[in-house]
Amino acid sequence: MKKLLFPLLASTAVFAPQIASATLLVGFYDFDGNSNPEAADYAISGFTGTVSKDGVGSIDLRGSTNGSYGGQTFEAPAVNPAVNDGYLKVINSDLTFTIFNNTGNDSPLTSLLFDAASPSGSAQFTVSYSIGGGAFQTLTPTPLTANVVSGPANSSTSYGAYLLDLTGLTLSALSSADFVFSAGPEVRIDNVAFSAIPEPGSLMALGCVLGSGLLLRSRSRRTQAFGAIPA
Repeated sequence: MKKLLFPLLASTAVFAPQIASATLLVGFYDFDGNSNPEAADYAISGFTGTVSKDGVGSIDLRGSTNGSYGGQTFEAPAVNPAVNDGYLKVINSDLTFTIFNNTGNDSPLTSLLFDAASPSGSAQFTVSYSIGGGAFQTLTPTPLTANVVSGPANSSTSYGAYLLDLTGLTLSALSSADFVFSAGPEVRIDNVAFSAIPEPGSLMALGCVLGSGLLLRSRSRRTQAFGAIPA
């Protein structure tokens, strides 16, 4: 029994840290210039997202060309941004990203990632959030400065990469969260993503599944080598 138990525990320990790493929850990158609100381009199973563009222009070309969310890419099956496929043009206005947890499990958030730039190099913006309809809180103590020149009107290639820490925030089961970008005089925003880690209960369940499979495989091998194991 001890020979069976040790590989089971060791295998669970090996897999757990990999499972607990941050994953792409919801991602926005291909802004079409028409629909409002616009649905997220990628969302993990059980989650959805929208962006409300009231007072914000959406351009279907000349987006960031770095091919990542705020400088970060995610492993398959997550979808990473295509190159130069549109951006949001925020001029003295607010832009609201909403993510929905349609599952029965809480989801601890890890990061808000995005690219931003200003044609003039002098624009500023702040980000605030509301979890589950609660009061809005400022995510950053001072305004972030989007001072990366985004190039001429027909080419937006140079964006700054931003990562805001969301550690400590949890998107509860069957709830939503709003993230509001307040910008001016003009900021271009692209490749917005929210990352999260699996709910701890899910990790435990998955560890049990992995362990059960290893136990059955080990039992099968013993049966083949020594004959049927007495009940």
